[in-house]
Amino acid sequence: MDSNTIYIEPLTFAAIQRAETADPNGRRCLIENRSRCYAIEVAHVMERTNAYNSRQVGALEWSWKKEKHTLNLDTRRNVFFCGASLHQLYKERKWALLPEPSDVEQYFGRVIPFGRGQFPINNEPTFQYTFLPLQDMEDVYLTRQRELSDGQQTVDVYHYPFNDFPKITSHIHPTFAIIHLGSILTSESFNHEIRMSLYEKYPFLEMLCDLNNTWIGHLPSTAEQDPTYITRSRASQAQDSQALPPPLSPDDNTPQRRLVAVRIDVEMNDGASSNYSSSSPSAPSSSSSSSSSNSSEIPYQSPPRRIQPPRASKTKMLKAKPPMTLPKPPRGRTTQLTSQALHTFASKAGRSGRKKWTPNKINAWAKGSKPSASTTLPASPALKARSRPTRRRF
Repeated sequence: MDSNTIYIEPLTFAAIQRAETADPNGRRCLIENRSRCYAIEVAHVMERTNAYNSRQVGALEWSWKKEKHTLNLDTRRNVFFCGASLHQLYKERKWALLPEPSDVEQYFGRVIPFGRGQFPINNEPTFQYTFLPLQDMEDVYLTRQRELSDGQQTVDVYHYPFNDFPKITSHIHPTFAIIHLGSILTSESFNHEIRMSLYEKYPFLEMLCDLNNTWIGHLPSTAEQDPTYITRSRASQAQDSQALPPPLSPDDNTPQRRLVAVRIDVEMNDGASSNYSSSSPSAPSSSSSSSSSNSSEIPYQSPPRRIQPPRASKTKMLKAKPPMTLPKPPRGRTTQLTSQALHTFASKAGRSGRKKWTPNKINAWAKGSKPSASTTLPASPALKARSRPTRRRF
């Protein structure tokens, strides 16, 4: 059977450095404010697997007033730092970052969103966000570290629905947060009752969803003739969606190119398919702007195979040693197998390697060896005539 795997070029160290430089929290957890000494992971507001959907990326480039092939999802504005457990919940779409109403309304005209010509460019260094629980967060509590006026550290605990959770300051751009949250709310699999309750609590979420639907819409038929969408410097790259300009140094801006994302068809037998399917992500749908939590960008992996058991550690050593042999003992002598005889047997066994010894030959050799006066004990008279015990009558 075939299994589709999305391969995306790995996240570079330079991209992480750029995000760390722009982060006002110093690479601490965005939600819990934990130190980087904990399990802090690199997260993306808009998943990197969306780079495979070139049609959607092209529509975002058009809507956001960018040139073609210049939207890099590893930009510092799409990368933040989060604890491992919260990062997993984020990938499972259980919570999201809610932009401020003003950051959503700035992209709207009187009735409809601004087009490419009127799209506002907002390059503020930081923005404010609200922690928004979406689903299955009732049994989750959050802790957040903060510093007191005297310099001491304390930890605050927050419970669902986290209405008293403080505002979050981040370098993340609202456009990526709008796409991420809008794709969840407009998904058919999202609970309708939760969606209506969120619309009632935050009325501007309807505008946010309209922005998401407009931005990921189809490209206009005249987009290729627009000189601001395809400039002369990129005219030769118009037919190649994976053009790779030279990467920039960590101190420069994000490379103006798309991420390389391809699908790999993996052929495997039926026996290995069940084990391999758990680690192979499925291709993202063209109608969804964010991939599911089970999706991950991993390269091709060979199907699992049976592990061969290791050989015994003494196999080579035993094969290398010759069989133990001993010289013939003197004839006509009988003795007991004393400790001295055993010592003589062991010492002579290592020097001889011509004859193979068996238990019968060892006993015969022991009987013919010279007895030792120090170790041979005289026979006890009591042992020669051993009488049978008498029965007691009761």
